[in-house]
Amino acid sequence: MVLIIAASAYLSYYIIEVALDFTGITTNEFEIEVEIPRDATTEQIAEILKRDGLIRNPRFFSLYSQLFGYDNQYLDGLFILESSMSYGSLIRALQSVAYVRQTVTVTITEGMTAEEIGLLLEESFVCLASDFEVFYKTKQNVFSFEKRLSMNSMKFHQLEGYLFPDTYEFFVSDELRDGVDIEALPEKERSAVAGYAKTAANKIYDNFNAVITREMYKTMNEKGFTLDELMTLASMVQAEAADIDDMRWVASVFINRLNYSETFPKMQSDPTGYYADNFIKPHVTQRNIGLYQPVMDAYDTYLSSGLPPGPICNPGTDAIMAVLEAPPSSYFYFCANIETGMVYYSETEDQHNEYLALIANQMGLTNN
Repeated sequence: MVLIIAASAYLSYYIIEVALDFTGITTNEFEIEVEIPRDATTEQIAEILKRDGLIRNPRFFSLYSQLFGYDNQYLDGLFILESSMSYGSLIRALQSVAYVRQTVTVTITEGMTAEEIGLLLEESFVCLASDFEVFYKTKQNVFSFEKRLSMNSMKFHQLEGYLFPDTYEFFVSDELRDGVDIEALPEKERSAVAGYAKTAANKIYDNFNAVITREMYKTMNEKGFTLDELMTLASMVQAEAADIDDMRWVASVFINRLNYSETFPKMQSDPTGYYADNFIKPHVTQRNIGLYQPVMDAYDTYLSSGLPPGPICNPGTDAIMAVLEAPPSSYFYFCANIETGMVYYSETEDQHNEYLALIANQMGLTNN
């Protein structure tokens, strides 16, 4: 009897949920620009509509579309949609001519930080850097890779490292391009401008999801790394090495230090300290220093043991694969001549110091 009542209650809830979804009834009304990629399937479009908060049940939307013959009838492009739209209204809108907006090509290069990417997007008139910040400071709980991540209070930006470097085409915000005072806009228009940041973030995170394959996840698991550990190591490798071969050997050094942490407790990677000083410290005030000082110390691998709490930049495929395919070695040290780009690897501290002296002599930093 209890089981029947529970099943009835669930069925009633499901029917109400589908009815609200179908009719577009919502307590949170908003307008949003939605980008539909070329050749997107109905299922992919349904997931985009769910992600943007326009529908609750993508399976029912896909079924409705199929039953009434709307499959493969949707256009690609940019559409202005409202949360109060019913299925019929959404479908009609997505079969109409897309809204034409100027586009811009933006290249996110390997090693850029989340803050640098936000500034680049603002300079390119895609979105405000402050709006984009919302989508990397904390987890979005939207993308499949996020299921492998857990919130870490010591992590400065929860999704630093996952803004995949690539060349993207984004829509230009007319308001940003025309120098409109964004903060002075009415709430609905201000919300629409903020939506540009969400669209950009979604495109970048979708790309990360597509690039990281099952085989890469399998290798990651076999090597005993979590996704955050993999991306943190890859970000350090990206910041330390200039070419693919050196990336693999640098990764080997870091992995060796992790495997022999009793002897080598600290990674001693200069870029981690740079990240703490240049991307965390500027946010520190007298009021919040008690909160941020432990975070800065945790990122500086000359002060803290093991890996920093999270990635220090957004690495590309080469750096990620360098960690997954790092060759076995007996190296625990490396140093580089920044003028020639030559990297020297060492098994012992004495050998490492000899290379440091050699580099200093090459660069004319000695008195000899």
